Amino acid sequence: MTEEAFRVNTSKGDLFEIKFITYDKGYFSEGSIESSPHNIEVVSIDLTRIKGNTPATLGSLSEITNGIATFFLKRKNVVICYYCDFLGPIPHTNKKITCQAYRNKLFSLLFKRYISKFNISGVIDRIITIHGVEDYFVHIIYRQQHEKYVNLIAHSIHEGYDKP
Repeated sequence: MTEEAFRVNTSKGDLFEIKFITYDKGYFSEGSIESSPHNIEVVSIDLTRIKGNTPATLGSLSEITNGIATFFLKRKNVVICYYCDFLGPIPHTNKKITCQAYRNKLFSLLFKRYISKFNISGVIDRIITIHGVEDYFVHIIYRQQHEKYVNLIAHSIHEGYDKP
């Protein structure tokens, strides 16, 4: 498993760390990545607040988005998975939705904003909803030519995590 990271300091003294961790090919169901002729590398994003608890500003969110985009755009065969977890509370004002739903909406909006701002085509943000006690969300960012393998990865995620 390989790992790469970057950090974002905010103007209010908060510190975020964003890690990219390559999934072991055995993590997904058999055939989802192994059969890829493109040598697909599936990478997880782990975003951690190291310090502070103030709401992230648009500037710091843009820095995080730019770092993720730079990582993705430099690698032609990478697929990124981001799991919207519920572990860390989010300082936000809308308490009517869960942490994971909030992260899902925020991640979607930041992706759409970046794609639009830089006029990028052929890159997709596929959202997988995992139905459990609560709904959880996984974002898979990929290039259109990798869709066949992303379908296998999505199936593997559902197979492993959905409640019957």
